[in-house]
Amino acid sequence: MCIFLKIFWIVNLLYITGLRSCNISLTSNGSLFELGTTNVTLSCRVCSISYGITFYHNTEFVASYGLRLVVSNTTLYSANVHTNDKGSGEMNLIILKFGTSFSGNYTCSNGGSYHSSIALSHKVSVGSVSLTPALTVISVLPNVALSYIQCVSSEGRPAPSITWYLDNKTPSDYSDDVDLTGYSSSSTVADVTTSILTMTPSTNYHDARIYCNVSNGYGQIMSNRTLRINLLSYPTKPSIRFNTVLAPSSISVIKNSTMTLECSSSGNPEPSFSWTLFNGSIISSSVITFTVATNNNKEQILCSAASVLYPTNRLRIATGHTTVLTMNILNAPETPQFTFQTCATYSQTNHLKVIPGHSVSGSCTSKSEPSSTFLWTPANSGIGDGFFINNVSREHSDTYTCIANNKMNTTFSGIINGTNKSSFYLDVLAPAYALFIGNYSVLVNTTLSVTCPFKPGNPAETRLSWFRGNTSAIGSQQNLSLSNVQLSGEGYYKCRVNNTMDPTGCATKEAYEETIFYMDVQCSPKSSPFAPPITTVYRRRNSSAILSFTIVAYPPPNDASAYVWSKQVDGEWATLHNFDRFQTNISYDRLQTNLFISHLQIDDFTNYSVRVNNHFVSTEQIFVIRANEQPSMPQQLLVVDAMVTECSVTVQWTPGFNGGEDQWFMIGFKKAADETLTYINISATVTQLSIGELVAGTKYEVKMHAENVIGKSDETTVLSVTTKSVISSGTSYSQPEM
Repeated sequence: MCIFLKIFWIVNLLYITGLRSCNISLTSNGSLFELGTTNVTLSCRVCSISYGITFYHNTEFVASYGLRLVVSNTTLYSANVHTNDKGSGEMNLIILKFGTSFSGNYTCSNGGSYHSSIALSHKVSVGSVSLTPALTVISVLPNVALSYIQCVSSEGRPAPSITWYLDNKTPSDYSDDVDLTGYSSSSTVADVTTSILTMTPSTNYHDARIYCNVSNGYGQIMSNRTLRINLLSYPTKPSIRFNTVLAPSSISVIKNSTMTLECSSSGNPEPSFSWTLFNGSIISSSVITFTVATNNNKEQILCSAASVLYPTNRLRIATGHTTVLTMNILNAPETPQFTFQTCATYSQTNHLKVIPGHSVSGSCTSKSEPSSTFLWTPANSGIGDGFFINNVSREHSDTYTCIANNKMNTTFSGIINGTNKSSFYLDVLAPAYALFIGNYSVLVNTTLSVTCPFKPGNPAETRLSWFRGNTSAIGSQQNLSLSNVQLSGEGYYKCRVNNTMDPTGCATKEAYEETIFYMDVQCSPKSSPFAPPITTVYRRRNSSAILSFTIVAYPPPNDASAYVWSKQVDGEWATLHNFDRFQTNISYDRLQTNLFISHLQIDDFTNYSVRVNNHFVSTEQIFVIRANEQPSMPQQLLVVDAMVTECSVTVQWTPGFNGGEDQWFMIGFKKAADETLTYINISATVTQLSIGELVAGTKYEVKMHAENVIGKSDETTVLSVTTKSVISSGTSYSQPEM
C-alpha cells in the first residue's frame, strides 16, 4: 500500500508539471445531517480531470483519483469519477451513514494550490432554555423600560430560535398570550442562542407573567421559569373625609371645636399615612381626632401618603403625596382695642391725652372671623372702625364707646352672631398762657421791677422762668427785680410760663409760652463787642490802609460831625479832613466810621485817633499804622578826607527808612586787587565808622547796606580810597577816588 501511494504521488507530480489555471468547486447534498441514517455525497468538479482530484477530511487524506481511484477506508467512504470528452470531470465522495466523527471540514484539491472546501456537521436538538433573573416575581415601574430579562438556550444545530410571550393572567390558557418577540434581540455564539427582552410595562401588565420558548426544528421548549410582574405604583393624591364625607380643600370651623378626619390613598405597595397639624405635631395614622386650638384665623393641616418602591435591579424609591386642608377659623369679636395716631406714632390706650390744635385719628379693632362691623357712641363720633377729630379743642374732652359685631357662617352650625364693646376717654391738654408785659426805658445804675402775668393750663401746675435774651435763667419767681442797671444789661428779657404735658404717643412736652419786653439802657458810645477795632495795622510804603471803628451807643451819634479823626505828627495831634490821600466816612446807621489812607508815605507810619460823642459823653479810640518792609538804602556814603591815615580811613553816611523795624548796617571793604569783601556789623545809632589796620599807600573799595528782620536794602555805590603813603620826610598823602 505504501509503495502504491508513493507511486501515485510521483505520477501526480508528473501530471502537475506544467499546470495552468483551472476552476474547481466542491458541493454537497447538505450541511447538517441526522446521525447514523444519512449518506452524504460530496461532488468535486474540475475543468481538467487529467490533473487528478484528492479529498481531505480536515487535514487527513480520504480519497483521490489520478491514474486510478483510491479510497482510504471503504467501510466509511465510497467514491466514483465521471469524465466527458472535453477533459473536465467530477469526482463524488460518499460518506456512509453520517456520524459525529464525520463532522468537520472537507477539501478537494486539483493538484498544486487549487482547492475548494465545505464544512459538514450533524444536527443537535436544543434541550432547554433558561430565563433570568432567577426570580419568581419582578417588581417594575410603569412606563419605565426594562432590559435585564433574557433567555439562554442550550446547544443546538441548527441555531436555536427564542420567542417571548406575555401570559394574559390566564396560566392555563396559552391562546390569549401576547407575542413579545418583536421587543427582543437575539444572537447565537457556539450554537447557543441568547435573547434579551426590552419592554416598557404598562399599567395592565400587573400580575401578568413573562416566559420564553426555544426551538430549532424539534418542537417548542418552554423556559425553566416564568416571571410574574409586580407593577409598582406611586401613592395617589390623598383624599380627606369628614364624617365619611369627602372634604373640600377649604372648610370653616369654630375655634376650639373637635374634629375627626380620615385620610385615604391607593398605591402598590399600600401607602402609610401621617398627619401634620398646625401646631407642628405629626401623627402616624389614617384617622385623627383633634381640637381646633389656635389664635390664627386660618390654619392648614396636611395628610401625607408615603411608600418605598423596590423595583428589581434598581435603587429603591421613596415617594409620597400630600393633600393640604385649609381651615378657616371662626370666632366672635374679642374686646375692642383702640389704636390712635398722634405725633406720627401709634398708641393703644383707653385714656387718650391730646394737645389742643393737634389732629387725632384712631381705629377700633377687634379680633374676629369674619371681620366685625363697628358702631360708635356718642353717635357720629366715628365712621366704621375709624375715629377722627381735626384741630382738637378743650370741648372735645369726653368718653367714647366702640361696639363690634360679626356674623359667623359656620359649615355645620349655620350663622351665629357675636358682639363686644369698649370705651376710652379723650383728655385734651393745654399749655399755660403768658400775658403781655410791655417795654421799659431805664437809666444806667437804676433799678427795674417787672411782674409776669399768666393763665394756668392743663395740667394746672405752672412754672415760671426769667431769661435775658437766650441766656440761662435769671429768675424763677413771678416777679423780677433788676438793680443797678448797667449798659451791659440793655436788651430783651422774657418771662416763660410752662407746664408739663404728657400726650399719648408723644414725647413728654414742656409746653411753654413767653412774653418779652425790651429794657432800653441809655449810655455813652463805646466800641462794639461784635466788631472790635483792629488797632495796629501793618503796611508797606505806597500801599493803602483802612482804619475802622464800630460803636454801640444809645442814642447813636447824630451825623458825621460826631466823629473826629486825628493824626499824630511830631508828638502833636492834627485833625484830618477829606483831602488828597485821606478820606473819612460813616455808615448808614451812624455806628461805624472809616479812615482811608492811600499811597502811604514814611510820615504816615504813626498814631491816629478817632473821637465820637452822643448826647451823653464821648469816647476815643487810638490806632497805629506801622511799616512792615526791608529798610531803605543808606544815603550819602562818603570818605572823611581829613581822617584818612596810613592805616585807616573814616566813612560816614545818613541812615535811610528802617522799614518799621530795628535796623543795622553792614559795611564791606577790601583791597582793590582782592576779590572778597570784609564786612563790619554796625548799630543803627552809628553814622560814622573808622576802618583800621589798613596797609599804607594801598587802594581800598568800600560799600554798605542796611538790614532788618524782614530783609536787606540795596547796596550803595562803591567808594575807592587810598591810604596815605609813608615817605622819608615823615609826611604822607592820600588820594580818595569815587
